[in-house]
Amino acid sequence: MTIESIETELLNELMAIDDYLNKDRVIYNEVRGALNIIKNKNNLHYHRIKHKLFMDFRMIDDHQIDDPQLEFHLERAYKLAAFLEDAII
Repeated sequence: MTIESIETELLNELMAIDDYLNKDRVIYNEVRGALNIIKNKNNLHYHRIKHKLFMDFRMIDDHQIDDPQLEFHLERAYKLAAFLEDAII
């Protein structure tokens, strides 16, 4: 996989997560921050994406949002973020 393809897939996953979470009108700031990093292709901050996702994952867990589709997107986004971080560093 190229860095561009990872960025595109991660962007798609983050948008799916953001769309899902926004249906409850709750803003998850860290997901939005990660989305902005990818949208702006700010590769100096790619290493922050995993941390941002983890922080909102904890909040999602605290709110007891249990949906297999959301779980799939969350896990895939975290794996892609880790892969992207390794590829950039």
